[in-house]
Amino acid sequence: DAKLMRCFLQEVDNIRNGRVMLIGATNMESRLDEALIRPGRFGAIHRIGRPHREQARQIFSCHLTPDLPLTDHGAPPAEAAQALIGEALAAAYAPNGELSTLATLTFRDNAKKPVTAAQVMSGALIASAVNRAKRRVCDRALAGGPPGISSADLLDALACELASVAGRLRPGPALTQMLGLSQDMDVVRVELHRAGVPRRAEFLQAV
Repeated sequence: DAKLMRCFLQEVDNIRNGRVMLIGATNMESRLDEALIRPGRFGAIHRIGRPHREQARQIFSCHLTPDLPLTDHGAPPAEAAQALIGEALAAAYAPNGELSTLATLTFRDNAKKPVTAAQVMSGALIASAVNRAKRRVCDRALAGGPPGISSADLLDALACELASVAGRLRPGPALTQMLGLSQDMDVVRVELHRAGVPRRAEFLQAV
């Protein structure tokens, strides 16, 4: 609504002084009004991309800490935690990792492009995966099963979170924004891969 935008921009201009800092955030930059992001409106624009592998390791390390009960196979807790994190990162980020490819996009010209785990990874997804693994271990321990977060627990939890994201991939503006595609790349079909499907049955048999 143009009138609402004019009112909002006027309020933004009215609060400018040396004691107020105005911060805006969005995950849909392409839908912002040009008047809002023109030069001079905000002092600086910072774009935060998806975490690369080392950044993802640091985020994992904040949530999967050595003080948690881990299946360590005799390793010190810190080493056990990093080993679990390394396996999860390999599964998601390595080109041939079992969770690395979530889907294949088909464009109107029949060209195809894979959607990888790295393209949808986020700090929130990592935190949710670790929390899911914790809940699974708690449920298993309460039922009399073995305690400790294992590689299978973490990989299954990460697969569940990635599958949830993959299930929301639909042709349209939201997909274009999420994957940073060019506006002229018209996606007509999304084919999900088995890599994004949780392997819960296999892991339940393994514990």
